[in-house]
Amino acid sequence: MNSIEAGARGVLLSRIKSLTEALRSADPAHQLLRGGWAVSASTMKAKFNLPATNLSDTERLRLAAKRENRRAMMQANQEFRFGQVLAVRAIKKSGVSTVAALKAVGISRSGYCDWGIKLDANFRAEEL
Repeated sequence: MNSIEAGARGVLLSRIKSLTEALRSADPAHQLLRGGWAVSASTMKAKFNLPATNLSDTERLRLAAKRENRRAMMQANQEFRFGQVLAVRAIKKSGVSTVAALKAVGISRSGYCDWGIKLDANFRAEEL
């Protein structure tokens, strides 16, 4: 329900913004455009988690550390998954079936395929 409400909220805010802009172009002095009826950027920032510019230095450092921690975790996960893909490929070269290699390494077939594509794309990009 939260996801549905969040999606609907985004659609409604987009619609309100487009109607406000249409009203502003048709009648810039209309009464609905006065007194806070239009959605402001600060309201969007406060209510919908858009980047705020008035954060304290402590809060900025906390957010930067959180981003860095997430990036490091994603990098570690990528390296782990790439290692699994390479291990499956090495086992398959020795003549073992794909199913047995996947089971030995502990990765699903879909995970192996997805991460194999990412691995190949990553190395292709580094070679360019």
